[in-house]
Amino acid sequence: MEVADYFDKFADEQFMKDAGGALAGLLAAETAAAAVAGRTVPGVGYQIGAASGVDQALGGAGVIVGAEAAPMVTGRMKRHMQVGGAVGIGHGVAERFGLQSALQNAVSALPGGN
Repeated sequence: MEVADYFDKFADEQFMKDAGGALAGLLAAETAAAAVAGRTVPGVGYQIGAASGVDQALGGAGVIVGAEAAPMVTGRMKRHMQVGGAVGIGHGVAERFGLQSALQNAVSALPGGN
């Protein structure tokens, strides 16, 4: 099999639609995270810090719930947008517990790492 044959997936229309739905969900989660960052939770007094991980988790949860409730988002598109929201939650959790920086430090410690 030729190396070029492995790249046929990029020409698959359904694959690109699925990837676009997931990307839309992730971007919506990041946009929502930016909107809630720096706000104070009413009645609790907790301030949601920017890049604290809590903002991304809230943004991702909002996308998952919002896609479920939106009547115009259906089928595979709904599912893939929700997957993008879940990736946003995972990013927030990784940031909150320092997994992202730990991974970056581990990679930079490897021979040839940056």
